[in-house]
Amino acid sequence: MTFQKCRYEDTIVDIPVRCINKNRYLFLQDVHDHFVGIRRFTLKDESIPFVKNNDHSVIYPQRILASIHDVIDCYTSTPADEATLSNTLNMILKNTEIFNTKIDAIQRQIFEQAEYPIPHLFIVLPEETSFNPSTWFYHTYRLHFLCDCENENERHFALHDGYKISKPHEFFRKYGPYLRHILTVIKGMACVGSIVLPQLSSIHMGLSNFTALQKKEFCNSIIDKAERAGEILTKVEECLNISTEATIQEVDGATLRQIRRYLEKVDNHDTLGNLHRSMTSDGRVRWVCVKHRNGPCSNANIQQLRKDFQQLGGKIKDDVALVKKLHKDKFEKFIKLLDQGLTFSTIRLENLRLKKDLFSEFLHVVSMKNKIDKLELENIFVTNYGRDIPKRDIISQLNNTVKSVGNLIIEYTFTKPLEKFQSKLFNAIKETHSRLIFKIRPAEVTSSLELTGTNEVGFTLSIKSDDETDSVKYSSAINNIFEELKISTLHLNNAVFSESHWNTIRKLVVGSQNLEEMIMNCPSTLNETQEWLFSLCKNESLKVLHIMNGPKQANVCVEIFQMLKEKNTLEKFSLTSSTYRLQLDFISASLQNRYSTLTGIAKWCTSNNSDVLIIQKFLQIIPVHHLSLDLTNINCETSLTQLAETINQLPLLKILELQSKTSCAVFHREKRIFNRESSVRESELLPCVQCRKPSLRKKFKKYLSFLSCISPKYYHSSQKESSNPPSQISSEREDRRAMSVEPYSHVSSNPLYKQIQEIAFNFTLKQFQITISPDVNISHIASSIQSNSTVTHLRFVGQIEETDMTTLIKAFRKNTIISHLSLKEIEISLLNLRQIFDMSYDNRKLRVLEIHHCTSDSNRNLFQQEIKQSLSENRTLEIFV
Repeated sequence: MTFQKCRYEDTIVDIPVRCINKNRYLFLQDVHDHFVGIRRFTLKDESIPFVKNNDHSVIYPQRILASIHDVIDCYTSTPADEATLSNTLNMILKNTEIFNTKIDAIQRQIFEQAEYPIPHLFIVLPEETSFNPSTWFYHTYRLHFLCDCENENERHFALHDGYKISKPHEFFRKYGPYLRHILTVIKGMACVGSIVLPQLSSIHMGLSNFTALQKKEFCNSIIDKAERAGEILTKVEECLNISTEATIQEVDGATLRQIRRYLEKVDNHDTLGNLHRSMTSDGRVRWVCVKHRNGPCSNANIQQLRKDFQQLGGKIKDDVALVKKLHKDKFEKFIKLLDQGLTFSTIRLENLRLKKDLFSEFLHVVSMKNKIDKLELENIFVTNYGRDIPKRDIISQLNNTVKSVGNLIIEYTFTKPLEKFQSKLFNAIKETHSRLIFKIRPAEVTSSLELTGTNEVGFTLSIKSDDETDSVKYSSAINNIFEELKISTLHLNNAVFSESHWNTIRKLVVGSQNLEEMIMNCPSTLNETQEWLFSLCKNESLKVLHIMNGPKQANVCVEIFQMLKEKNTLEKFSLTSSTYRLQLDFISASLQNRYSTLTGIAKWCTSNNSDVLIIQKFLQIIPVHHLSLDLTNINCETSLTQLAETINQLPLLKILELQSKTSCAVFHREKRIFNRESSVRESELLPCVQCRKPSLRKKFKKYLSFLSCISPKYYHSSQKESSNPPSQISSEREDRRAMSVEPYSHVSSNPLYKQIQEIAFNFTLKQFQITISPDVNISHIASSIQSNSTVTHLRFVGQIEETDMTTLIKAFRKNTIISHLSLKEIEISLLNLRQIFDMSYDNRKLRVLEIHHCTSDSNRNLFQQEIKQSLSENRTLEIFV
């Protein structure tokens, strides 16, 4: 019989080997007769596998191939068992360490809560910037707390003005060594450029009492004050016979609590320096600002808080929380959620009745949350001992909250009976902050009147029909509003009034010195319109006037335009009807304060042929510098011709813009040519200039040239041409003039485009915008670009195929006039982009390339690399992306 030597630990035994099909095997059950529990074998540190069938299943009884000339080692466990055991031991050790750490944290937390009842990082600085250190005991000192956030690089002065020290003599004796240590640290931080001053522009904290930190003087003098504080400590040592160089010990416990005795004033709610006690994961107490206290919360935590809020009955839309009709207990839970970290950009409360204490607690929690930007309150009733407190008391409380929070906006909406629109309410409003916005409506009919705005900026008064209200109370309320508050905007919105109410409102408008904007969106008769125009001319503060439901009669419009000409305080004007729309911005021009005139930037849009006459009347009355016309569906050739002739005769018009669905053409006046008729008009417009010295007239012409916004080119013409009036210009000249703008005529759909080409000979097409559509022929545009001799600014909007863009780029190579090329909302391939840059090398006239809202089919990085490379190679080209 053959035997196999097997070793387990230090024992070696011979175990019989079985021979099967001429193969020698060592059976596991034979090994167990000598060594119980053996599970695996190795030979020369190599694992010996159990014999398997052809399907890789282990053969039973289990066996391994014998090696009778060697010793096989036996083991009672597998590597997996050993790894599992090792992992288990490591887990036990790790859990033990975590347990011990938590125990230490709890013990440390219990200790530090008692030892650090107030912030322990502080510094004392003199208030005066220049003084004699020898008389240190006569000066005023202020204690500033520091935010003790975990990241030392983010530590900063607390967002607070600091606290005056009442007993400097005793304070320096007690805390001198600690102050010396803090001053040394701050000076060291200043040397490396990390002085602990908060970046107030980036910390939207909304905290109170930090006006001093926002002043540049404080920030600039902080180092000097620290130096002075060091000198003071030196003098303190001499006078009090103490040493501030003693070994530093932590200021804690009773010593820390005694700091309150030396502070003249302590904040409400026990938040010294607007700092809050926070616990770190290792149980340490840190006094930090709101930003570092609210720190980054986990998404899971935020989602859970929002879910709890919704279970209370609250609603969330985007980042706005809506709270309606919550009972007292649920509202208390809502406040707790806010305190735990629930935050929104806007919180809106509607139709709630809250006790005064609960409402005050809510405002306090909101003021501590720097992420809440806006608080909207509508129909909120606050009770005290079962009785509603007056609205003016609520306003006072909201005003205090707004003033204590740097970025919070509160919008307060409520209703009051018309008879309560009196001085008591308005006096409370007049003392409020600019970030407290009001919306006040009558309790009788909420839609009849609305007062919106702030005391500082001004209020908008929207007046509607008074059919359902008491006319006497209604008129009295409006009178009181105008007398007590600053009404900057008046909106008559579909108002239908009695004659007495119309007269009352007109008198208020005439007498108002604060009214800057008026919106008239109400039906009125011809007489009422004329009376309103007369009243508006008397108001000297009105700057913006919008007339909705404008008249369709040309004669009424003429009266409005005459009023505009006389009303030299207006800056903006709009006139709108069902068929036309006018927007007018005024530019006031003056020379040496001797006279003034008004020119305008006018935009007309109409779709009715009869409205063209109104435009003509407007242009004949109002001096216009920049005119934009969108004449949709106008097809009367006679009206268009007359309008073009009127435009051509305007002496002050410098820029003409023709809008359409497919294009925008901008014409500039190249040279002002006056015939007798136009000269008369100019003298009528500027009577003061005609009778003054030639030097003044020359200065005025120079000013008109400035208004043109372009550099006028020299107009080359023969002596014969310059002597002839424009109406008698030769047909050959007209053909040449038409050819200069003709290439783009097939693109423009503005009906006045043709007449401007033929009649307005002193206007040159300078800018053209093309909106790409299936109806636009790219080949025609490319031909226009090649033959163009006037357009300097060209813009494309819409989708252009890659091949079409290649065609346009080839045309640009042959053009030497275009200096500005703008591409908007166009998908540009990398090939097209390279073609544009290659073209810019050949065409040096192109100076500006704008690529706005354009996408690329290539990698964005490659797109940017091409632009950078082009900028480096072509210094004459400016690229805006």
